[in-house]
Amino acid sequence: MLRLLKALIGLPIAVVVVVFAVSNRQTALVSLWPLPFEVATPVFFLALAPLALGVFLGGLAAWLAGGKSRRLSRERARQLKAFGNAPTPPALGGS
Repeated sequence: MLRLLKALIGLPIAVVVVVFAVSNRQTALVSLWPLPFEVATPVFFLALAPLALGVFLGGLAAWLAGGKSRRLSRERARQLKAFGNAPTPPALGGS
């Protein structure tokens, strides 16, 4: 179900990105003022590269923020595994 949802969301986004890239193949001259060089790059790169960088940095930040939760989850999984291998206590006798 989740795979289908990802496809339904991802496919239209991919189509829009491809159409945008094909439509904006003109070159633009990029120069950073104090630096002495200029670079000719496609216009779509000027829009999509910062977007891709933002997605990557956002994913990295989320992954780093989840480190504590992942560590706690691994620790609890080890505890459950150790608890599962422990001998069972004898049953309490009752009348």
